Amino acid sequence: MVAGALIAAAFAAAPAYAQELAPDQQTTIVAPAEPILVGAYVDDWSGDALRVVNEKGQPVSIGGLFHTIDENNTFSRVPEQSDRTGWLLERSWQQGATPFSNLQADVSASEIASGRHDAAINVWLDHVDAWLDRGEGRRLTIAPLQEMNGVWTPYGCYERDGQIIVEADDYVSAFRRVHDLTFARLDPDLVQISWAPNNESTAGCGVLADYYPGSEYVDVVGISAFNFGEAPDGSSWRLPAELIGPAADQLRLIAPDKPYLLAQTGSSEVGGDKSAWIVDLFDFVVSDPNLVGLIWFDLDKFEVGADMDWEIEPHHRDAWRQSPDVDYVFPMAFDDIGFAPAIYDGAVTLAGRLASIVLDSEPDCGAEWSFVDEPVGFEIASRTALRSGGYAIPPLPVDQVGLIDLETGRWLVPRRTGEVVEFYFGGQGDIPLVGDWDCDGFDTPGLFRPSDASVHLTNDLVVGPATHNFFLGLPGDSALAGDFDNDGCDTVAIYRPSTGEVFVINELGEGVQPVRVATSYHFGEPGDVPFVGDFNGDGMETVGLYRPSSGYVYVRHEHLTGLADNEFYFGDPGDRLVAGNWADGLADTVAVYRPTDRAFYMRFTNDQGPADQVLYFGEERWHPVAGVFEV
Repeated sequence: MVAGALIAAAFAAAPAYAQELAPDQQTTIVAPAEPILVGAYVDDWSGDALRVVNEKGQPVSIGGLFHTIDENNTFSRVPEQSDRTGWLLERSWQQGATPFSNLQADVSASEIASGRHDAAINVWLDHVDAWLDRGEGRRLTIAPLQEMNGVWTPYGCYERDGQIIVEADDYVSAFRRVHDLTFARLDPDLVQISWAPNNESTAGCGVLADYYPGSEYVDVVGISAFNFGEAPDGSSWRLPAELIGPAADQLRLIAPDKPYLLAQTGSSEVGGDKSAWIVDLFDFVVSDPNLVGLIWFDLDKFEVGADMDWEIEPHHRDAWRQSPDVDYVFPMAFDDIGFAPAIYDGAVTLAGRLASIVLDSEPDCGAEWSFVDEPVGFEIASRTALRSGGYAIPPLPVDQVGLIDLETGRWLVPRRTGEVVEFYFGGQGDIPLVGDWDCDGFDTPGLFRPSDASVHLTNDLVVGPATHNFFLGLPGDSALAGDFDNDGCDTVAIYRPSTGEVFVINELGEGVQPVRVATSYHFGEPGDVPFVGDFNGDGMETVGLYRPSSGYVYVRHEHLTGLADNEFYFGDPGDRLVAGNWADGLADTVAVYRPTDRAFYMRFTNDQGPADQVLYFGEERWHPVAGVFEV
């Protein structure tokens, strides 16, 4: 496993936080001093109504709208019927708000992907084109088929006869089809496309990454996130960080080169202090450098429930007055919302709760980005620079987390481009391995099968036959992967739980030929769980042990029998431990995945203390591995 700089991986549908993050679980973030963008969905598009939402004495910059592909399918002289699209767009525009148009369809994703509804979509686009032809800077953002990962939409994932139907692949094809139809008809300088999932997928609908249509089809990511409060359906009051943080962390991997906008957000009044929630929302948006603004859902959805009133009432206005300054931009150029993608040069983004952020002392330095030594992270010159500039590139490879379902052999691993690769390798009972088997600097999967003591390794992140197959150890053994002789190539070691013996090889085997053991020694007690890392930064990976019964960690710096060179307490009984270079240092340090919390707790030094970083992701049965995965 190649040493690296910082984890950036959370790509499962994150669960609800149980409570507000404790101080030792939070990342200290000094927010950029520049304003954010604010928009609204409103029933009454008069200027006064928009100023009530904003409470800053000016209109909002973004006007949230809902369209359907067949909304103009009527013969009428009334504009709001025969040209409902243009009428809706103009209402927003005349009040100084650039439209953000959610485009819905009451059909399945497979039907849209098939082209059956191209005619209706083209009619809608013709109405948009006619509105754009009025000129004077008119432009808009279109969000096709939003909230596809929730069963309340008929496309993407939906419920039929009590069964969850997942159309993730069809959804991707449908989104791309709408994208291509759009730019076949509309001026690309006047239109941008948003992918707009819900912050959490409905159970059974898969993960956000399943629905991502690809960076070439998306200009901005819009997230829906609502605090339903203590609703009759059993929901509970949730803070903005609990709603938005896990999704943002996933999106930093899925779409690392895109800005994020809270495309729909709001809070119920029931179960907590809505005014305080509004203040917390602004604080969270400002503290997360990928979030460039929010669109408040200022509507009373009485058909959902008596308590689903998202509107800003007079007694909430003080909260809006306390909010940070907002950008009023009209007409809004696309780079105002961050459409110019950040520059990553293949590096994983370090952002939000994944790194400590410090504001550059010279906010006018544009897109000049540099690393800082303390705290771990990178400097942000300004929010404007974020919208048009790039991120600092770590000088070392990046250790990332891959997630494996041990029951099914399903792997989810990130490429450094941000794409999440999903494949199946192995099955129930297999022990996953990650290593650089071909010495090219990037890690790929492997597995050890305890039932027959066989090792199977592959040099790719694509489903296919293993490239190395050999036998090592005895049935019932466990296996580890690492660079045990500092030659830049990973091999496999066997750990025998019954005796605490370690057997290290420095060359990969093949077939049934015997494999020469380079060294062997005793370390640990029965029941200890082994792991591998370069714990002292000398380039050679050695074995550590995690004792689940006590939460103690023991590490050796040499492949010799002896007492631990370092020992400390970290984690709770039942945690799953992995080591990696999380903080751009020379040595690997420990992290635990806590299934009960569905959280990954990282320590940046090999000693006792609270977690330096927390990521929320995964499912209880998932198992974490760390590596530098293929570009």
